Amino acid sequence: MCIEFLHSVRWTRGTSKSDLCLVLWSCVLLRCLERKMRISCEVLVSNRKLPSLNLGNKRTGTQSSLGIGRLPGSKPDVSSLFIHLCTAQNKQGTKYKVVENIERVFTKYVAEGKFTIRFKEPAHDLCVKADPVLAKTFLQTLKLGIQNKDIAKLHLSNLAPIKQSQVEKPKTKLVIESKQEYPITTAFPYTLESLKVNNVQLNRVENRIMKLKKLHSLNLNHNIIKELPTKMNEMHCLVNLHLSFNNITCISHQLFSGRLSHTLQMLDLSNNKIEYLPHTLGQLHSLVSLKLDGNILHKLPISLGKLTRLKLCPTAADIPATLVEYLQAWLKCLCGKICYESHILACITLNLQLVASGLVLGNVFQTTAPALATLCSQKCFDKFSKT
Repeated sequence: MCIEFLHSVRWTRGTSKSDLCLVLWSCVLLRCLERKMRISCEVLVSNRKLPSLNLGNKRTGTQSSLGIGRLPGSKPDVSSLFIHLCTAQNKQGTKYKVVENIERVFTKYVAEGKFTIRFKEPAHDLCVKADPVLAKTFLQTLKLGIQNKDIAKLHLSNLAPIKQSQVEKPKTKLVIESKQEYPITTAFPYTLESLKVNNVQLNRVENRIMKLKKLHSLNLNHNIIKELPTKMNEMHCLVNLHLSFNNITCISHQLFSGRLSHTLQMLDLSNNKIEYLPHTLGQLHSLVSLKLDGNILHKLPISLGKLTRLKLCPTAADIPATLVEYLQAWLKCLCGKICYESHILACITLNLQLVASGLVLGNVFQTTAPALATLCSQKCFDKFSKT
């Protein structure tokens, strides 16, 4: 949606009480800005005149530092306001005048941290991708500046050249192994894909961790977590979850629903104090690996049988050797089910064209061969004997 910047943009005024943690996180991020309106983001500069010259624009953004500020000694009004774009190749930066120079702002995807500022002169579009909280804060400051409201009180940049650290690519992996390393007044990078926090006496899974939308691996082993918040089921793309050596006693049935049920492939709950697992465990359709040793489980949920992708690799070190032999001797029916107690061993006609990509036969009229098959029931015997 294309929105007129000065008239019809609906700006976020505040945050609901139900999302108080997001407000606190916003405060932390603002503190990280050191009272200067400058954000680390990815920016794609699109020159609208290039297509008319049969020239193309870049298709990928560049790690940048984007600021709103005014020149030192200038009047504290909108006439002195600039947007300052800096990159590793141009640390001095490019200054875009704000007053009567912003044609439009595209904010349809601002909730995802994406927005575009269209300037009149030069004919540039700044396509920005940043942390959603920082994106909204940046746009809110820009709006107040254009409306000429208390510019002297705004947290503006001084438009000075930036440092190399300000345009470094955000972290995708973070490892914390002591209390001293754990961030209290600074935020986790929103770009994190892997987070490991061990041995810091963490007693809960913080909301700011659950809001890391790109996180696919979370390791919170060796802490003192007692309870897992149900909001974890909203994590967008979590694949691996490690929670061993904590104090978890029970798990809400809501935890294994939502988005988590489609993404989670590895779950380690070993060495906790869990007595029962919720029946919703069977909703983790993508689960491949599950670790539950070192708990005080009384029984396993029946829904465990629904985890069709789960891979078991038992050895004599884990379970009795006789049981290992029994598990390794499992037979599988053609329908995919395991034959636990009894089975039918039948000779069926196998269509060779279904199992071979290339087929060379002496007799072109014969494309089948007899084969032994394990069948779990009379129903499967009747079905596969015919087909």
